[in-house]
Amino acid sequence: MIRGIIYIVIFIAGFAAGGVFPSFSTQYHQRLQAQFDQVSIDLAPFHAIADQFHGGSMPALVQHHLDSSDPTFRAEGQAIQAMIDNQTKLAESKAAAEAPYVAQAIWLYRNRDETVVRRTWEDFEPILITSENAVTFSLTIATALLVLAWLITTLISSSLRRMLATKRTPTL
Repeated sequence: MIRGIIYIVIFIAGFAAGGVFPSFSTQYHQRLQAQFDQVSIDLAPFHAIADQFHGGSMPALVQHHLDSSDPTFRAEGQAIQAMIDNQTKLAESKAAAEAPYVAQAIWLYRNRDETVVRRTWEDFEPILITSENAVTFSLTIATALLVLAWLITTLISSSLRRMLATKRTPTL
């Protein structure tokens, strides 16, 4: 009886956690989208310069800066390249935001920006998203936790039974 209640509580907790993740993921990716928009705005003048002097090639513009004998100009080239790299990384996050929630959870675990995660969590507004994808994700998390709990309790239970059985049998 107690085990059944524990399973129900675990399932409900898993469903709630799985139900809240989509809103966290959405809010996290909104922050990344804002960063993407900002870096795109910051790079716009450099794109115009690349269009005017380097046939639209940003790598050529960066290389022109890096090849300069002026250390300030070389530093600008490194800064421009850093913005381009950041924009590329942020573009990948945009693609991840379009994936199913399981893929988003895996992507977030592997590629998370700790600062953005912390800031998102500080301002997090839990919202239960009821799309088919979100409900499927919630049920998947709840079921996975339930199966894990069942496996753990079954292993513990069978180990205890074996230990008690060996203590009861007389040794010759």
